[in-house]
Amino acid sequence: MACSHSTVGQICNPGLNSPEKLYGLFPGNPKRATTRPSTERILQAFKSVSLTIMKVTDQEYGHVTPLNVLQQKILELLELPPDIYSSLETSPE
Repeated sequence: MACSHSTVGQICNPGLNSPEKLYGLFPGNPKRATTRPSTERILQAFKSVSLTIMKVTDQEYGHVTPLNVLQQKILELLELPPDIYSSLETSPE
């Protein structure tokens, strides 16, 4: 995908460079919005997501932290499926 502009630290995705405002990316200022979030801000929004894998008697169990509203919105704007994280969860059959 080609960007129409070149900015270091800028997400190159039409969905994240849209007129739709994205709220909650600025710590201490949740009402501040942006239509052009930086890569750093996007990554910061996902810093609380973790994947835990446990092995119990030769069976693996996986758990992913549930995504908050902001994280879900970012995935939507990136045109990624909502289950991209939850599909990492595993349980024995």
